[in-house]
Amino acid sequence: MRRRIIIVLSIIIILVILMVRFYFLHMEGARNERLWYVKKLHYEFSTEIDSLLVLPKDRGWIYFHITDGEVNKAVERNLNRRLKYNGNLRFVVDRGTTLAILTSDAGKYALGDSLRITADRDLIEVYRNKILVSHSEITKSLMGSPF
Repeated sequence: MRRRIIIVLSIIIILVILMVRFYFLHMEGARNERLWYVKKLHYEFSTEIDSLLVLPKDRGWIYFHITDGEVNKAVERNLNRRLKYNGNLRFVVDRGTTLAILTSDAGKYALGDSLRITADRDLIEVYRNKILVSHSEITKSLMGSPF
């Protein structure tokens, strides 16, 4: 009887360890895939913020128009077909006449700010009156869905 209990407990412990390992491997794969996604965008453009929609917990939408460079929406569609861990990612969302980004630190931004997006460096730089006031990572602004 004791032997069976020891065997069953050993199997349960091994399964729990394997599940925890699988979880952390999946999370690491998802994080690395997000970095890969941003690097493959090759976006480099400047924008001016037209409006902001700040949500609870400092999340929010930044609506903008491009002042220099361009956004090729087909690049994001093609990259999404190659994702393994994240399902579907989006950085720049087309909202009709303007473009938008969902961000986790909307408090850094104000109307009229200029943004410089450099995907190869995973960087969003915020300029106010031509002075750099803050920066954040593009990977933190990626929207994801499992499908």
